[in-house]
Amino acid sequence: MSELYSPNLSSISLEEFFGLLKQKTMLPSRIVLQENVDEIYSVLKEHGLKSMADLTDKVKTKKRVLEFAAESGMDQELLILLRREALSWIPKPLPLKSMPGVPRALSENLETADIKHSKDLILHLQEAGSLDLLAANIGTGAVSLRTLIGMADLSRVNGIGPVFLRILAEAGIDTLGQLLEYEAQELVDLVLQTAENRGEKALPLTAADMEYCLWYARLLPDISPLL
Repeated sequence: MSELYSPNLSSISLEEFFGLLKQKTMLPSRIVLQENVDEIYSVLKEHGLKSMADLTDKVKTKKRVLEFAAESGMDQELLILLRREALSWIPKPLPLKSMPGVPRALSENLETADIKHSKDLILHLQEAGSLDLLAANIGTGAVSLRTLIGMADLSRVNGIGPVFLRILAEAGIDTLGQLLEYEAQELVDLVLQTAENRGEKALPLTAADMEYCLWYARLLPDISPLL
């Protein structure tokens, strides 16, 4: 059985990855990737790389980056930045304690079952086979567990960290399915309005950023049949 936490990087072509890279709002330190995107893509293609799985495997460690730099003639610093960008497509587990509104009793039950972050939770759900069975295994209520799983599911999306997750929850979005019901600009407007209502500084979001989040969300394995 394939793992439900991360997207299947073999299904994402390098052409698709670099097409998105051209449009994505980049961290200032990574803008150089956009400036050299066609050259980078050409070199990777010449060396037989076809998918995101190929790329992440090639730059998995710093040692492999240095080896590929020597093999391809690419600038090491450019490859290091590419490595950071490529590996950011693999969801990083988010501690459950950092998620909004987690009851203390639920958190303690989960820790007793050695479930400490979003990946633990989703993989335990996959192993149990259903929400009800997981709740029974842990000894907790299915309703509160369902809410937490929904947020763990959302946290897999590239670009959604603890702050963004909390704002989405306050805007009434606490599952991946709910997120995908919106258009990009609708999400931007909703998130900005929620932040404004709380007197918080507006997040620097654009419709292009949300288009990327929605695109990435659709790549993620669907856990809803288990709920």
